[in-house]
Amino acid sequence: MAVYTTIDDPSAHYQSKSFTGGGNSTAYTFDGNSDMQPDLLWFKRRDASGNSKILDTSRGSSGGSEYYFTSVSEEREQSYNYLTSYNSDGFTVATSDSSLGASGNTYMVYAWKGNGGTTSSNS
Repeated sequence: MAVYTTIDDPSAHYQSKSFTGGGNSTAYTFDGNSDMQPDLLWFKRRDASGNSKILDTSRGSSGGSEYYFTSVSEEREQSYNYLTSYNSDGFTVATSDSSLGASGNTYMVYAWKGNGGTTSSNS
């Protein structure tokens, strides 16, 4: 028999946000009941076709750029400077690339809390 627990506040573990890109270095804050520092972010442009970007804290970064997955590449991962930081209740976009952060473009982000930013050293 499975035992289930009640999650008193789901926003402590998952939040989503629609936002309009503000250009370089723009911070966004989640609107949930709890402050949530995200570990996994899935970005999708809303006002035009484009590829998704999936970024996480587990794989860390390389030379100031974080690793990410994209929905239109056969490569297993790529790196680019899309985010400046994963904040205590949101994130800061570091770029004005049309697929994430361009001024005036609209986006949706789905965010999950996972491992508290623990990185992996696997190669």
